[in-house]
Amino acid sequence: MTMTFSAWNALLNNFAIENAAFTGAEIGTLQSIREIPGLLAFTAAFVLLVLTEQVLAIIALSLLCIGVAITGFFPSVYGL
Repeated sequence: MTMTFSAWNALLNNFAIENAAFTGAEIGTLQSIREIPGLLAFTAAFVLLVLTEQVLAIIALSLLCIGVAITGFFPSVYGL
């Protein structure tokens, strides 16, 4: 586990700094966005204490459909 994390960290930092010319703020933004799915999964576990799995699945699929439909209304590719 330690070796794979070290390899990932070295590759990310080398690419982000040398090729993409990221600054510390941009790397922080990248790492923050990377953590969002884990936070949502953690939140979903607590939501399952209140709702059944079927209701949560319907809500999640509905939000996914709405999000995909909204992307068709973006005026430019930069909105994505």
